[in-house]
Amino acid sequence: EINRLTKGKEVVRTTFHPDSDYSTFVGAYKPTSIEIPVRDVTGKVIVEGGKQVTENRIVYEFVEQAFLQAYIKAWNAYIDASEGEKPKDIYLVIEEINRGNCAQIFGDLFQLLDRNMWGFSDYPIQADNDMRKQLAKAFSGLEISQENKDRINACYKCDKDYVQQVLNGEILLLPDNFYIWATMNTSDQSLFPIDSAFKRRWDWQYTPICEGKSNDGQPLGWKIKANGYEYVWWTFIQKINAEIEEMTKSEDKKLGYFFCKPI
Repeated sequence: EINRLTKGKEVVRTTFHPDSDYSTFVGAYKPTSIEIPVRDVTGKVIVEGGKQVTENRIVYEFVEQAFLQAYIKAWNAYIDASEGEKPKDIYLVIEEINRGNCAQIFGDLFQLLDRNMWGFSDYPIQADNDMRKQLAKAFSGLEISQENKDRINACYKCDKDYVQQVLNGEILLLPDNFYIWATMNTSDQSLFPIDSAFKRRWDWQYTPICEGKSNDGQPLGWKIKANGYEYVWWTFIQKINAEIEEMTKSEDKKLGYFFCKPI
């Protein structure tokens, strides 16, 4: 369903798991190697055979992860939008959200999930020093059209220029074109319970077991063969699920359309 709704859209995708944390979702300093010239004790670059002698050195760089990648794309869409033009939508898709510790992974980003009637975060949060430097670097020299800037600042009914603070990397604030969508499978045993404070900040949509469809909405029409006979896969699933319902009274035990796939 998400693939269908985001077809042709700008999507950043990630998957939560038991080892996911704030740094793997948002970003952190990570070691990387760079090649630098080797110098002698006097500071002169060593040359052998007409070529500089180099060595690999470990340095640390701030690496943006899924959240910051999508966040920067969303504000860049506002930067690229002309006066009166609606910025393009950006989607952050989190697969298997219940397989990670959401409170730990989101951290203070949890506060950004409250949106006002215009779709912007109700409560901006302060960026830490590392993130501030990265965001300031990402938005360096860029501006949002005055019309959009005035419209966004007017949502907060105060004298602060929130848009400029966003571009300076001082605060984090989710724009109205930034969508966070997540999936979970109710039949999976959740490794980490999701508390009600986190749940109520999301709109929930239950997707029942149904016939598989392609991205253009057409039934896939898979079939199976057994003992020389051909059966419609969806009809087979419905028959099996009726037996499971009778025996277990649990929808979580039923087969989905993609329980197995053709090879």
